[in-house]
Amino acid sequence: MRGRGVVKLLAAAVLALLGAGAWIYATRWAPSRDWFPDQGIAITADAGDVQWPTAHAAGVDFAYLRATAGAMGRDERFAGYWEATRKAGVKRGAWHGYSLCQSADAQANNFVAAVPREKTALPAAILLDFTADCPARPGKERVVEEVRLLLQVIEQQTGKRALLWVSERFDDAYGISAGFDRDLWLIGSFFRPNYGGRPWRMWQSSTIRRVNGVAGPARWAVIYPRAGDKGASSAL
Repeated sequence: MRGRGVVKLLAAAVLALLGAGAWIYATRWAPSRDWFPDQGIAITADAGDVQWPTAHAAGVDFAYLRATAGAMGRDERFAGYWEATRKAGVKRGAWHGYSLCQSADAQANNFVAAVPREKTALPAAILLDFTADCPARPGKERVVEEVRLLLQVIEQQTGKRALLWVSERFDDAYGISAGFDRDLWLIGSFFRPNYGGRPWRMWQSSTIRRVNGVAGPARWAVIYPRAGDKGASSAL
């Protein structure tokens, strides 16, 4: 009996080691740069004091920084990140978290007030997903019209067509990918996304990647290259 107990303990230890190894691998994994040469992160203030030169040296070619959320939310670190990424040579763009509970015009005004107009910035991105703080589920026609208005104002501010960063469940509910001729930023942890009905331009491939210079896990994203792309600044 004692021998069996020892075997069980050894087996448990081996499984624990394998599990730890798999987790470490997962937090360091990224899609191959042979396929996706331009890779980067999307972050919020939760990332804390990011060491951008270190992150850039670790492979962060670009960064999408949350600027606003809904009609009133402002990311407290956006302005600091915006300036710090410029100094570190990291291409950057701003993203907005869309809310079904607030009007598009109020959300657009919030974004325009928070984000500098800058020709060298990457196109803005709009994150479209259901959130726990907003139980509203308006009809499809209304949501499509609201997103259209939001795009119109944000694109007028930035001078570039925005990216639609849309979750599968939101796309299933509202048909965003089919309703708008915009580049798609889709989500698929470790596996390429297969929703959206047409080729995507960006892929959020992980939410747990650890990057030197960033204290916590980061959303990792890659750009699907097109002919003529020469780095993140021209790839979008």
